[in-house]
Amino acid sequence: MVVIAWALPSSLPERFAVHVDMNLDMLESNFSDLTGLLAESSSAQSTAAVEGACAVITGIQRPKPGKLRVRNPVRRSNMRTTYKYPCWKAGRMLQCESKLEMEAYYLLDAFPAVSRISEQAMRIDFEIDGQPMFHVPDVVLNFGRRVVILEIKEDEKAQKRDAQHRTHHLTPALARRGFAYRVLTESLIRRQPRLDNVDWLLRRGRPLVGLGAASEVRALLAGSGGCCSWGELLARNLDREAAQLVLHGKLWVDLGHPVSLESRVFLAEGAE
Repeated sequence: MVVIAWALPSSLPERFAVHVDMNLDMLESNFSDLTGLLAESSSAQSTAAVEGACAVITGIQRPKPGKLRVRNPVRRSNMRTTYKYPCWKAGRMLQCESKLEMEAYYLLDAFPAVSRISEQAMRIDFEIDGQPMFHVPDVVLNFGRRVVILEIKEDEKAQKRDAQHRTHHLTPALARRGFAYRVLTESLIRRQPRLDNVDWLLRRGRPLVGLGAASEVRALLAGSGGCCSWGELLARNLDREAAQLVLHGKLWVDLGHPVSLESRVFLAEGAE
């Protein structure tokens, strides 16, 4: 069984370029845990490499020409439920092996500092203590100028010895190739009420916003001292436009509390 989260709007181009204007200090309170994970210092990687706990990368395979993935998680022969998520940053459906993966895409899609997302986009062949192995990570993304490889795990599975062993050895080895390797866990993904807020924003802000409507939202906030309530935006039929501007990092709303009519919406510093 395949579950599709939502439908992509017909106006979305095949490859939609995401341009982000944001103030990282304002975003910090909404995504501080994710920022900390993706921007984690490489000191631990260097220590592991010095201690010899480093895999030997024997090859990295990319998708074949004309293909999007090195393998497809969604297949007719699957016995378990799989999902498809319409990622606005990728401009296409992403295939998900679990509901947790789909929820991770909600989070990454709504985080303005992430500019590109691909699923099942590489196969890593490597050796640990002479034993050949391979790994197909769940996600490859761009975080600023950094390319991050993510493995999505339930909290319990992330604590298993084999998963930690692989992470411990692959992290420094991939760092030498210019990649950051991270494990994104269930507790970070499903932090509430952020996940529900992100889901709501993506549903509201998914349609493309014209320049006129976006300018009207920014003019309203600029004329109100840089902030107004979500109810004021809704009263002017600008809530969808505001939701998309939040996703772009041009507006800010506190995702640590349920978004309501009383929620304050701020003009991000430097947004035009």
